[in-house]
Amino acid sequence: MNPNEIKSELIKLGISQKEIARRCGVATSTVNQVLSGIRVSAKIRTEIASAIGKPANEIWPDDVTQANKLACS
Repeated sequence: MNPNEIKSELIKLGISQKEIARRCGVATSTVNQVLSGIRVSAKIRTEIASAIGKPANEIWPDDVTQANKLACS
């Protein structure tokens, strides 16, 4: 999925970047950077994937750091 598709899916599900940030204990700007591809965080990516209901490796197929990671909440 590209960043806009991920953001759209979160919006469709009523999940804000602020909520993801709260669950992970990070700033909203950090979540935005991960969504935009500026920063990589397995913890945040896993939480986003969990919120969307898809495996992280389906959303970010090229990221091998996703294996066996747990979501924030």
